[in-house]
Amino acid sequence: MSNVKRFGFGANWLKFQRAVGPEQIAAAQQSLGEMFSNTSFSGRTFLDAGCGSGLFSVAASRLGAMVTCFDFDEQSVQSTRELCSRTLGTEAPAPVRGDLVDRHWMRGLGRFDFVYCWGVAHHTGSMWKAIENACGAVDEQGQLCLAIYNRQAVMTPIWKAVKALYTVVPRPLKWILASSYFLPMLAVDRVRVFFAKPGHRAAARGMSLWHDAVDWVGGYPFEAATPEQITAFCADQGLVLLSSKTTRGHGCNEFLFARTAKPPAANQQGDTR
Repeated sequence: MSNVKRFGFGANWLKFQRAVGPEQIAAAQQSLGEMFSNTSFSGRTFLDAGCGSGLFSVAASRLGAMVTCFDFDEQSVQSTRELCSRTLGTEAPAPVRGDLVDRHWMRGLGRFDFVYCWGVAHHTGSMWKAIENACGAVDEQGQLCLAIYNRQAVMTPIWKAVKALYTVVPRPLKWILASSYFLPMLAVDRVRVFFAKPGHRAAARGMSLWHDAVDWVGGYPFEAATPEQITAFCADQGLVLLSSKTTRGHGCNEFLFARTAKPPAANQQGDTR
């Protein structure tokens, strides 16, 4: 991975989090509650695996969880640190730089009641290894929220090429590429808002359409999988599917898995990246 040109995930989330306020945090809290079937977070452990902007580390903390958070991108760690400090004060979790693909490092974190890995594993360059490690972090009776890009026979290779291109073109072309995706997103969002029930905020997750568009167009490395592939793989890791939200398009499929038995003892000789 060291030789792979990567998108600046953290630079994008730094810009986003500096505009985060109570409305975005409340929407993220509502989103977490819905994703985890309104299970109580109070006093329970929560791993934000790939914390990005830090919004969901803050949301989980506000819901009473004991949060551990990390990201591979140093600017994402900075973003999370800034947002947590600004909104949570002395109760803020301490984000660290870590690698979801590094099995030994991940096992050193221990296991958690909740593992939140939304839109992360498919950007590591080793998606299946990352998912395996996320599954391994789920404690007995714990839950995993996982979101992975939907694999399409035609569009997935095209989007991979677009994302790889984004990482090497000059800044004006990056803006054009992101804008060409953002404007249709904005139009669709306005229609959804017009027809949505009053107070409906779940689709937004507290995020920003523009920064989500930049993340989508630029997000490289990039992998994808079908819902069937994800469900079967996680079953092999000892997790059962509780619920899912799938798409026919190029967005993320969301899954909620649970571990119903005690996980196997960690193999300290596991390989690392």
